[in-house]
Amino acid sequence: MKISGRHRKFKNAAGFTLIEVLVAVVVIALGCLAVLAFHSSAVRGGAQADSLTAASFLAESQVELLRSLDFGAVDAALSEMGAGTACLAGNADPCADFDVCHIECLTREGEPCQGGACFQRTTGLITQAPTSRTHTVSIAVEWRGPVRRHRIVHESLISAYGVSN
Repeated sequence: MKISGRHRKFKNAAGFTLIEVLVAVVVIALGCLAVLAFHSSAVRGGAQADSLTAASFLAESQVELLRSLDFGAVDAALSEMGAGTACLAGNADPCADFDVCHIECLTREGEPCQGGACFQRTTGLITQAPTSRTHTVSIAVEWRGPVRRHRIVHESLISAYGVSN
């Protein structure tokens, strides 16, 4: 039996061995796993950045609210808000170092939060410090992440003479 020209090409053609195919599959699988690990890390980092942005917004909005008030009314406004209750359990009293303090539980949009993923904003005021014409305000925003608690603190001076940081 004669082999036609078309079949002769395949008879002499070199192909991939089973080992070469397996090595290629392993290399592709490792590449896919690396991409998935990077994607997971990027999603986690994005979620942390989103929470940090929301916490910064909550702290800055409180500072701007206090700065918009008349200097003499800042401590009275915080006193009227009352102490509030903490939504994150902690060991120490967050209001211990302040003359006037207010704690509130908020959503990332600044609305009151009853449960779930809440941010705890603690606004503390030391009146007439470091001078009689300034107040020191400290705003701590805390939230619970998937692994641990996070906290940012924004401190500022409110001056009777104008805006200061």
